[in-house]
Amino acid sequence: MLKKLLLSALMIFSLSLAKGTENTKSFEYYKKEAQKDNAIAQYNIAMMYKNGRGVEKNLEKAFYWMNLAARNGYSPAQFELGKMYVLGEGTEKNYKEAYKWFLKASQKGNKEAELAIAWMYAFGKGVKKDLKKALKWYKRAAKDGSVDAMYAIGKMYYEGIGVLKDYQKAFRWFMKAAKKNHAVAQRMLGIMYIYKQGVQKRDMQRAKYWLSKAFDNGDEKAKTIWDDFEMWDY
Repeated sequence: MLKKLLLSALMIFSLSLAKGTENTKSFEYYKKEAQKDNAIAQYNIAMMYKNGRGVEKNLEKAFYWMNLAARNGYSPAQFELGKMYVLGEGTEKNYKEAYKWFLKASQKGNKEAELAIAWMYAFGKGVKKDLKKALKWYKRAAKDGSVDAMYAIGKMYYEGIGVLKDYQKAFRWFMKAAKKNHAVAQRMLGIMYIYKQGVQKRDMQRAKYWLSKAFDNGDEKAKTIWDDFEMWDY
């Protein structure tokens, strides 16, 4: 038994060592290519420094390489650079710079950048708060496939944030997100079926279905609602 455990531990260590060697080789290759002004290689170097993969974690170096890749027009790098400015990773926090880079990435259809711009307008980060523009950018991100944007639009209509409260529109947007496994959107559908919001009638069986899905996807609040309404009876 002890021998098996030791062999298992040795195998795990060997695989880990092999992976580490592979990451180091990848880092050396990308650095060589990055020095030739290859934007994708520069981005990969930045991510390796950011995550400590194949090299010691260093956010300042990550920022340096991400900045190069972003300036060379690589959309994922432009988005990540914006994120680094928002979080103050490897640089000082700067929402205006973040907005600039998110905007550049969004011009190439980067849905995460579009979502970030919507968030900035919704909360007045780096730009003047403007809920109409926030909704516009959320819709753009949703069109490009952002599930979080679909949920955010539903929430705006559900709570009347920057728009007239409209449960039917909220329900439609929550449904779009829920079908793509957005747990909070699934919980919101459960609530709307319970309280007959945006639907023709109260439907506890459908509420049960969506609350169950939400809980399975990690939403703890769905379990609280399940218990409060004794959903096991339906």
